[in-house]
Amino acid sequence: MNRLLPVFLSAALLLTSAPALGHGGVAFEDDVCLISINFLQAHFTVFQPEQSEAEEHCEDIPDVARSVFVMEYLHELLP
Repeated sequence: MNRLLPVFLSAALLLTSAPALGHGGVAFEDDVCLISINFLQAHFTVFQPEQSEAEEHCEDIPDVARSVFVMEYLHELLP
């Protein structure tokens, strides 16, 4: 039983996730990654995982590299 306790604790820690904040927790007034068209709003972010892992970019993309473009819609029109 003593050998299984560390395994169960490790599994519990790995399977537990912290709540994620969309748009990096920045106030909308200060968010330069926010696009507004009429009443619709979207937050966009570009990630370059091979260059800077989890660093977010939205104005200047530092390198020419494989990039992931993320668009989060901030309204309830889409199901």
